[in-house]
Amino acid sequence: MAVRSEEEDVMLEETSTNDTILVALDGSRPARAAANVAIQVAQAQHLTIRGLHIVDEPLLLDPYASYQLELGTTQPPMSPTEAITAFQLHGEEVLAWLEDRCQTAHVPVTNELLLGGVPELVLQEAEPALLLGLGRRGLGHADDPHYLGRHFRAIAHHAPCPFIAGGDEERELRRLLLAYDGSERSRPALAWTLRLQHALSTDVTVPAIKQPDDRAAHKRLQEVQEKLAQDDRPHYRLLARRGEPVAEIIHAATESQADCILMGGYSLPTRSSRPATNSSCSRRPERGNGSRRSVCHFR
Repeated sequence: MAVRSEEEDVMLEETSTNDTILVALDGSRPARAAANVAIQVAQAQHLTIRGLHIVDEPLLLDPYASYQLELGTTQPPMSPTEAITAFQLHGEEVLAWLEDRCQTAHVPVTNELLLGGVPELVLQEAEPALLLGLGRRGLGHADDPHYLGRHFRAIAHHAPCPFIAGGDEERELRRLLLAYDGSERSRPALAWTLRLQHALSTDVTVPAIKQPDDRAAHKRLQEVQEKLAQDDRPHYRLLARRGEPVAEIIHAATESQADCILMGGYSLPTRSSRPATNSSCSRRPERGNGSRRSVCHFR
């Protein structure tokens, strides 16, 4: 576990890391799912993975905190010294898992274990990154698929780069869904979709969602179609939809069996700890498996 000096921070700032995906790992299923997507993207685009595990200092300093869930253990409460050692060992195990996955995929990887506040350090370390991968919730709420963790929410609203919100399943990226609203902030999602489709030969579903007084839905589909290379077009399914955007995106993702959603412009919920739709999960039965897939947010 390390606390970097100011000199080391300056050296890192001087090093170009715009070919790096930062993966914040805590050992939870969603974080591993985000790492899985990040590794596939890195492999396809010749990028580097940087793994980061943060020992939550405020949690350690809380005399009323329970560490068992975060450590995945049923052991009775431990002393602060024992807790620090246990968290450090847990972090090393989590980062070793990431290193093993990256080596198997022949993706360059570096790892770092830090002590401090989780949102603050993740946001700081993500500043120079090309992408950020993290889970929607930690080990403390592992069995609640509708929960969005407080650290996730704090990071998601201030992320300095596009981020991958891990779902509940690790999936091979064979089918993507691009949620594209034609706005300026949605263009990176379109660009990434084109890059990944070409590199991974994925199938892509693109719903254009027409809302009341919206005359641009057809134009959005035309714009996507114009950007497709001729040999890529058979891999794209362009849909005209009508209704509430979040519900239609989730429905299209479920219908197309998308492994990952790339969000461009539209916003899926990241505020409520128990939202009606959990980043891609709806209470409607036919859409109830939405929380299994990961979501890449571009904004």
